[in-house]
Amino acid sequence: MERGIQVRFVVFTALLLFIVTPVPAQTFITSDTTINTDVVGSVDVGIDALGHIYVPGPTLDLLDHGVIEANLALYGVSTANLYGGHVNGDLTTLGPCLVNIDDGVIAGSLLADQGTVINIAKGHLGALSLHDNSQAYMEAGTGGSVNVTYDSEFTIRDGSVYNIDLHSHGIANIIGGDILGGIDSVYLNSLNMSGGHVAGPVSVSEGSKFDWSGGSIAGAIWAEDASTIRIFGHGLTKTPIAVDPWFGGTYLLSGWLMDGTDITGKTVNLSSTIGRGYLELHNVPEPGAFQAFLCGLLPLGAMRLRGRRMRQ
Repeated sequence: MERGIQVRFVVFTALLLFIVTPVPAQTFITSDTTINTDVVGSVDVGIDALGHIYVPGPTLDLLDHGVIEANLALYGVSTANLYGGHVNGDLTTLGPCLVNIDDGVIAGSLLADQGTVINIAKGHLGALSLHDNSQAYMEAGTGGSVNVTYDSEFTIRDGSVYNIDLHSHGIANIIGGDILGGIDSVYLNSLNMSGGHVAGPVSVSEGSKFDWSGGSIAGAIWAEDASTIRIFGHGLTKTPIAVDPWFGGTYLLSGWLMDGTDITGKTVNLSSTIGRGYLELHNVPEPGAFQAFLCGLLPLGAMRLRGRRMRQ
C-alpha cells in the first residue's frame, strides 16, 4: 500500500513539474525592428513561427539597453546592427547575412555561415567561427578564439583575439592588433601577416602558406608537411642549424621585415611526417634605395631626350 502511494506521488510530482516548468520564450522578427529593452528567450530574425524564411530579410537594431537573454539567429538575407546591448547566448547566421557590431557584447559565439559578412568596429565576442565563404573584418574590440574554415576569411587591423585556427582553405590577414595566444593553420590555408603581434607560436601544416612581411611573433614558428613560409624584407639571411635534407631542421634568421621589424635571432623550424616544410626569403629593395635608383634614371632619360632633339 505504501509503495503504491509513493509511486503515485512520484508520478504526480513529475506531472506537476512538467506543467509549471515554463517553455523558453521565442520571438520571431519578420520586419525591421529595434530592441532597447530586455527580451526573454531567443530571437529569430527573418523567419516566422511556421518556418517561412523571408528574403530579403528584415533588419534588427540592438541598442545600448537592449538585452537578448538567450540566442540570436539570422535567416535568409537578414541584417543585425549592434550599437550596444548584450546577447547572453550565441549569434548564429544561416544565410548570406550582414552583421555590424559597433559596440555591445556577444557572450557566446558568433557562428557565421553561408557567405555572411561581419564588420566589427568595437565590442566583445566570446568566440568567432566563420564557415562557407563568410568574412569578418575587425577594426577594434576584443574576442576569444577565432575559427576560419571552407574559403572564409578573417582580417584584423586592431583590437585583440585569443587565438586563430585555420582549417581547410581558410584565410587570415593580420594587419595589426594582438593575437594573445597563437595561430594554427592546418590543410591548405593562407596566412598573411604585415603587422600586429602574436604572443604565442605560429604553425602552418599540410600544404598551408604563411607570408610574413611585418609585425612580430614572440613564440616559435613552424612549417610542417609540405607547407611554406615566405618572408619579405631586406637584408634577410638564414643560417641552417642541424638541418636534415628530408625531415627539415631549424634556421636562424637575420634582417628586417618590410615594416622595419628586426627579426635577427628569430628561428624557423621545418619538420615533416609526409613531406618537409619550406622556407623562402624574399629581399625587396628598401624604399630609399628604390627612389635613388629612379633618381639615377632621370638624368639618363634627360640625356637621351636631348640627343633626340638635337638629331631632329
